Amino acid sequence: MTTVCLHVKPTAFDPGITLMSVTLLGPRWSGDRLHVERPRELGLPYSDLVGWSDFYGGGPCPVQVACASNGRETGYLVWGGTLGLRVVPHDLTSVDRQLGDVLEPRSVMWIKDVEALPAQVRQVVEVPVEMAPLAPGERTDRVAVR
Repeated sequence: MTTVCLHVKPTAFDPGITLMSVTLLGPRWSGDRLHVERPRELGLPYSDLVGWSDFYGGGPCPVQVACASNGRETGYLVWGGTLGLRVVPHDLTSVDRQLGDVLEPRSVMWIKDVEALPAQVRQVVEVPVEMAPLAPGERTDRVAVR
């Protein structure tokens, strides 16, 4: 298990997050873009997420996914760069820095249902039920992270 500290800077469009420590419970997937299944159920207007960073004038950066726990939540954590994530329409094939203020920001996302992730991502990050830890106060008969 690996501990990762995340911080997302606030912007005019997103409050960001203060320093958050999470324990990664398995392998990490990283890519240029993450396509999620059933985006509306996750509260997203579109199906794709890209990481966003303020480095070198700002713009897209890798998006990452891992099964994680912060002591309050356990699930599949999706995070990007210093400015979090941007929600992108699936048919928008090219994303550049000029779109940073137009695309909907998200600091990070917690996804409970691994089925919301595409198969190639699930193959990397899915943690067996017996390895998924209990959150504080959680009962042992809970439905686990697959």
